[in-house]
Amino acid sequence: MSNHQNPWIEVKRSNPGIRHPQDAPDIYQKYPWQGMFACQIGVLPYKERERLRWGFNPAFLLEEAFDRQKLFIESQLSRNPIDEYTERRTLALRCICVPNSGLRLGLVAKVLAETQEEAFKCAQIYCRELVSVFPYDYVLHPVSSEEEFQQITGRELLKGCKGPDSIAQIRRFESPLRTTKGPFRVIGLWQTNLRSDEQIWRTLANWPQKILLNISIRPTVLFEGERRALLEMKQSAFAPQDESSDEPYLQNYEPWIDQFINRLTSPWNRYFYLQIHLASPEGIDEYVFRSIGSAVTRDQPDKPSPGFQVLHPSDIKNAADWCSNLDCLEFISTNTSLLLPRLSDLASLDEAHAVFRLPYPPDVGLANTNFLPVMT
Repeated sequence: MSNHQNPWIEVKRSNPGIRHPQDAPDIYQKYPWQGMFACQIGVLPYKERERLRWGFNPAFLLEEAFDRQKLFIESQLSRNPIDEYTERRTLALRCICVPNSGLRLGLVAKVLAETQEEAFKCAQIYCRELVSVFPYDYVLHPVSSEEEFQQITGRELLKGCKGPDSIAQIRRFESPLRTTKGPFRVIGLWQTNLRSDEQIWRTLANWPQKILLNISIRPTVLFEGERRALLEMKQSAFAPQDESSDEPYLQNYEPWIDQFINRLTSPWNRYFYLQIHLASPEGIDEYVFRSIGSAVTRDQPDKPSPGFQVLHPSDIKNAADWCSNLDCLEFISTNTSLLLPRLSDLASLDEAHAVFRLPYPPDVGLANTNFLPVMT
């Protein structure tokens, strides 16, 4: 369900100083303007959602809802997965805990354009697209004023995050391994199950201060140079060795590396940049990262997961840069152990669906968790 009113759109010059360093170097010369807008998300009452099922019993309800969410994410991908096409659109799922009130859910979106007029028009078109294809288990309400825009984006909250402890990134675990068979690069998976995200919403709802969760995706492709480097890494890592290894435990990583490289280099895969951040002016306790990180890097029978990592800014200035990036939907560059740095932020469609997930509370709701209705 949706509201078709015109959104309030913020149009301004793009800031080349905070662009993700792995993006095309001339992106700002081509598209010096950006348009941003926001929409509030309302969760329909369970009785209304129950009537939307296509299956014969309520067991189908959750699976159907998540399939609609996956289709929505898939529709954001680049038009041609083969071309080295730079996508100019970024989308973020943003959840803000309003203490003693509930969780405010929203979408924040950005488009890049060549002119000021084009930025405004492209933002209008993108908003119309989101309203048209957003899962109908929810109300999507484009905000129509700057005040509402600031509430949904959490701009004031981000301005209040002054130090390294007030903002952090949750990232898949990654680690370099040097062995007699060559360099290995272990990197985890974003993966979950049908109900794991419930732990995320309950954790945020029970936080006593204001806290913001941001999950950003931007369609991209695996460049041919990266594909070749991965295949060379695989060939080197699994070449016969002349001497026996004194690190036999490393053999356990070989199947994982093999699967990781095969997954990335599959010819028809399509990808997103994906990052998860948390921000709170009062700082964030360790259990919040553990609750959210474990929910999006769960083990599965055929896909064990090495887990997640938590990264913080290096100092106060770096923290301010992170907040500026989140405010204007730019990806944040962090130190990585990978030879191909973009791989830290690259996610497949299935991984994006595991992370960019909307809440689907049951009939009785989630314990101590309230989702705020849309502002009218």
